[in-house]
Amino acid sequence: MTYLLIANAVFEALFGVLMIAAPGKVLKDCDGLAASIAGSLGAAEIAIAALSAVIVVRAEPAAISGLVALTVFHVGLAASLVRGLAGKHNPPPPVIAHLVFAILFAVTLVRAL
Repeated sequence: MTYLLIANAVFEALFGVLMIAAPGKVLKDCDGLAASIAGSLGAAEIAIAALSAVIVVRAEPAAISGLVALTVFHVGLAASLVRGLAGKHNPPPPVIAHLVFAILFAVTLVRAL
């Protein structure tokens, strides 16, 4: 579980900063409202990175609550990204990354319960 949390923290922190600092590098046709929404998503990603880091440091009972939050976040984001992929709005790599994190966190949560 520790490696999964560290990988998630690094992934989310990097993309969170990128979504805030340079959303056009991540999203196609990103200006105005899209850039603002990207920045909001970036802040959420940084919060998820911080949550992952806290769970690594503080195991129980924060781990279960954190695993629930991380599973819900990645499942919701993956569902949203799959929808965007179907409409050719999202490139496959972030969809795949969040699907993998969603599955791994769900499995980890079930095992922890």
